[in-house]
Amino acid sequence: MLLESSKKFLFNGNSYEELLIELINELNFQLLVKKFVFTTVNKITFSKFNSSIQLDIEIFGQRFNYEKHLIKEEIKAVTFHQMKIVNEKGLFTTKIVFDI
Repeated sequence: MLLESSKKFLFNGNSYEELLIELINELNFQLLVKKFVFTTVNKITFSKFNSSIQLDIEIFGQRFNYEKHLIKEEIKAVTFHQMKIVNEKGLFTTKIVFDI
């Protein structure tokens, strides 16, 4: 049995796109370097301060297990190229391009 644990992250940026890039880059770092796989978002909060936005997030996960987890492609970078976040009546959708 794999034990779950949580990690908290705090990001600051000038746009939601910038925060999303920071979050995905951190999750990718945690997977590839720290060998930690995230399974559940426990809490996510956005706060606005003047012209900047803060993302506070707590995510549960577990140690990477080669018998249980499979990485088909390694993400080398998350890019702003063609990135778009759209808010339609409170429902957010996004398009993200990864360099693999």
